[in-house]
Amino acid sequence: MVTNMDHKVLVYCHKMLHEKATPYLCDLTKKYNPRRVLRSEEGNLLEIPEIKGKKTPRCLSKYGPYIWNKLPLALRKIENEQTFKNVDCLYT
Repeated sequence: MVTNMDHKVLVYCHKMLHEKATPYLCDLTKKYNPRRVLRSEEGNLLEIPEIKGKKTPRCLSKYGPYIWNKLPLALRKIENEQTFKNVDCLYT
């Protein structure tokens, strides 16, 4: 189940991934590019920066990719922002 705050973070991640957010937000995240050819390369994943100390990150640049990568592939593949915002399975 996704909380309202998580939903807002996921929408920001979607915007950042598709470069529809402001430039300073887009610079916070990087798309995951493995060094070798892997199946996860096409998974629309974000690179998670190293997290020191706490188990769950709190800032957008670390928490966003952390919860984005936990989404099912079908949700990460949605291109349209309005469709992504209105997905019912984010709340169940």
